[in-house]
Amino acid sequence: MLKIEFSTENAAFDESPAEVTARILRDIATKIETTSHGGGPVYDGNGNRIGVWTLSIRDRESDA
Repeated sequence: MLKIEFSTENAAFDESPAEVTARILRDIATKIETTSHGGGPVYDGNGNRIGVWTLSIRDRESDA
């Protein structure tokens, strides 16, 4: 399960909320591809922590 939660209530989202949101999602996608851990903080373009993301991948073989 992938869960992403972040606030869009700060100044970083004022001018172009769609672009800021897309950048955040691209950053998370890169982290998923390049790290072994499944989560971390979400930051806006100003460096403020605005939320978290988590990824839990269940091993299908161990479920059998």
